[in-house]
Amino acid sequence: RVAEAQLVLETPAQRKHAIRGELDLLIPYQRITELKGRERDLDDLRRWVDSDRAASVCVITGGGGSGKTRLAIELLEQVETEAPGQWRLGFLTSAEMERFSKLQNLAEWRRRKPVLAVVDYAAGSAGLLRMWLDQLVAAAPDGEKLRLLLLEREASFEAGWLASAVSMGHAGTAVRALFDPPEPVRLATIADAMDRRSVLSAALRKAAEWKKAAVPGLPAVGADPEFERRLAEPVWGDPLTLMMAGLTAVETGVPAALAMNRVDLALRLAGRECDRVAGFAPHAPRRLMEHMAAYVTLSGGLTREALRRAAKAESEAIGLAHPEGWGRLADVGEDAFWEDGGARAVEPDVVGEALLLCGRGAEGRSRK
Repeated sequence: RVAEAQLVLETPAQRKHAIRGELDLLIPYQRITELKGRERDLDDLRRWVDSDRAASVCVITGGGGSGKTRLAIELLEQVETEAPGQWRLGFLTSAEMERFSKLQNLAEWRRRKPVLAVVDYAAGSAGLLRMWLDQLVAAAPDGEKLRLLLLEREASFEAGWLASAVSMGHAGTAVRALFDPPEPVRLATIADAMDRRSVLSAALRKAAEWKKAAVPGLPAVGADPEFERRLAEPVWGDPLTLMMAGLTAVETGVPAALAMNRVDLALRLAGRECDRVAGFAPHAPRRLMEHMAAYVTLSGGLTREALRRAAKAESEAIGLAHPEGWGRLADVGEDAFWEDGGARAVEPDVVGEALLLCGRGAEGRSRK
C-alpha cells in the first residue's frame, strides 16, 4: 500500500521567533495583546470549521495590520485547545502546496485527520489555489474535513487573484460552491473605545518592558476628553496602528504618539530600525547598512548564501563598502537580520515599506 502523502503545515508556535528588536513585538505570532473586537469574527469562523461540509473555503480580507493573521492564529489555537491532536492545522505555504501537489491529487486524498489550513498572502498562491480548488470539486463529498482559510488585503470574484483562482463556466460554478460564506469577508475596524484602549495599553507595557523603561500611563476613562476624542478617530480602529503608537509612546509619551498618523508612526519606527541596523557596523557607511536592510526586506528574506552574494554585489553596485570588506558586511548583516540559516525581512509590512525610505530624508523626519 502506498503511504499517505503528508501535508506539512506550520503552527503559530513554529512561526514565533526570538525577539531581536522592538519591531518583533508587532508580529502577530508574538500575541503581545489579547484579541479585541474580533469576537464575532472568531465565532463565525468556528461555525465554519464545525459545519458538516466535507471541503470548504473561506476568504478574509482587510488592510495591512487589520488583524487577519492574528485572527487566524486565534482560530488555530482555539481549535487545537478544544480538540488536542485531533486536527492537522497550521499555515500552508506556497512551497508546501507545490510539493504536496506533486505527490497527491486532492480529488483522491483520503485524510486521516480533518485539516484546517491557513494561506496567508493568498494572492501569491493563486495559480496553485486554482489547481487545488478544481481538484477539491472532483473529490468525494465524504471523509475527513478540509478547511482552507485564505487571507489577503483585497479579494474579488470579479477581478484579481481570486478571480484567477476560480475556473470559468460550469467548473467555476462548482468551485464557487466551495466558498462559505459565498463572498469574501472584510474585517471591520475595532469600534469599541475600551478595546482600543486595551490594545494600546498592552503594547505600551510590552514595549516598556523590552526597553526597560517606565510605562507611560493612560488617562483614566473619562478623565481626559482630548485623549478620548483622539482615540475615537478612525485611524485607531486598526490594531497595528494602535500597537505602533504603543511602541512610540514609550519615548514620546501617549499624547504625542496619538498626534501622529499611521505613516508617521511607521516612518518613525523604520528610522529606529535603521539606527539598530547601523549599530551593527558603526564604522561602515550608514547608507550601506540601510541599503542592505532594504535589499533583504525587498527580497522577503535571504539565505546565508544569498546574503553573502548580495553583500558583494550591492556594495559594488552602489559604490559603498564596509571597511573590512564585503565578507564582513555579510556577517554583520546576518547578525542584524538574524534568522536560522539566513536573514529575515523587516516586519511588519508597513514598517518594512517605510524602511525603504531610510536614507532618502525619511529617517530625519521620522526621528524628530
